[in-house]
Amino acid sequence: MFPSPVRISGVHRPWWASGDQKGVSPMGRPRKLPPGMRKRGEVYYAKFRKDGRLIQKRLSTNYQAASEMLTDLRARTDKAGAGILDNDFPWKEAKDEYLRWARQQTRIAKEYEFALGKFEEYLKPNSLRQITHEYVVGFRQWRLEQNVTPRTVNKQVLVLNALMNRMVQWGKIGVNPLHGMAHLKHDQKKKQRRSLSADEINAILEHSAPYLRRVWLMFMTTGMRKQELIELKFSDIDFDRHVAVIRPEVAKNHHAREVPICDEMMEVIRQLQKESPIRHPIEGRTPAVTAKQAANLSREHVFVTNANTPLRNNLLVRFYAICKRAGIDDAKRGGMVDIHALRVSFVTLAIEGGADPKSIQEIIGHSTLALTMNVYTKARAQAKRSAINALPFAVASEPKVRQIIPIQEARERLA
Repeated sequence: MFPSPVRISGVHRPWWASGDQKGVSPMGRPRKLPPGMRKRGEVYYAKFRKDGRLIQKRLSTNYQAASEMLTDLRARTDKAGAGILDNDFPWKEAKDEYLRWARQQTRIAKEYEFALGKFEEYLKPNSLRQITHEYVVGFRQWRLEQNVTPRTVNKQVLVLNALMNRMVQWGKIGVNPLHGMAHLKHDQKKKQRRSLSADEINAILEHSAPYLRRVWLMFMTTGMRKQELIELKFSDIDFDRHVAVIRPEVAKNHHAREVPICDEMMEVIRQLQKESPIRHPIEGRTPAVTAKQAANLSREHVFVTNANTPLRNNLLVRFYAICKRAGIDDAKRGGMVDIHALRVSFVTLAIEGGADPKSIQEIIGHSTLALTMNVYTKARAQAKRSAINALPFAVASEPKVRQIIPIQEARERLA
């Protein structure tokens, strides 16, 4: 006969949950762990199978706490198997698992982490069951009162919605209560970019320092995305075949691709590789800056700053400053010319020069040819409008696109 259950803090525990917390029974013998529990060092772990799936999880260093967590974990897996899983899952655990996945699958995990951090600033939940329609409505109001644009708020809510969807997919919770929740309405248009002319490109190159000139030239001759160029390393260059290999973890669509490199850029890259072993830290304005630059020194990246550190956020600021000196007025925050406009220019000028659109699509890494042609069409439409605006007696404003609304909403307006 087994001993009767022991009552601890008003809750009946099995006989193996009594005694001290150190992994020994009340009689001093090594504690017999319940099925599905393992101990490694001072830590208790859950390890069991449910419907053929191995369940493993770190529990606690405290035996009683580990026992409670194991019981809860078994109950949750039983509910999941029966299709009656609830949303009572720890927020911190969900956030950590989602960000771990995001770091492996996306290039913008930091943006996800920032967005989820904003929800914690508003009202940090302890459990996913606290994530409700009302919770999100309150968050949106809180962000709008901080003068954050509706478009930005929508993006942050999308991150939370994606987390909830993943938790459903991974069998952590039963349902996503945010599914189908309407976005905040706004009249902000997606940013439009135009293609630069050959004269404007030459002006940018002429007004740039040597270490930036080669960066702009690489953008213009390869159509690379900003992050792809920043993360480009000498090991990504095939010097015999004159191509750069965009790694999957860097590419936006997570597919590796090869980008041809022109002769001029190959000579530049060869020279940079030859000089890379002698790159050394540059003294900064303060000891702290000097230490930071020394820690970020890179001999692997193809393109670096004057301090021999990888190019980072200041690249766009420098681009705007150079464009201003080059007389390109719409190169500014919210304007139609930024670093990504160099990619648009590559597509536009290459197609106008007779390049095969399908080849352009493969070089720049678009998923479809239609997407490539859409970039070209938009750039040409804007260029034509700019040509009309160059006349001293005419203005060609962007046409208003008629907003299409659901028929039900139209009926409600007419009622």
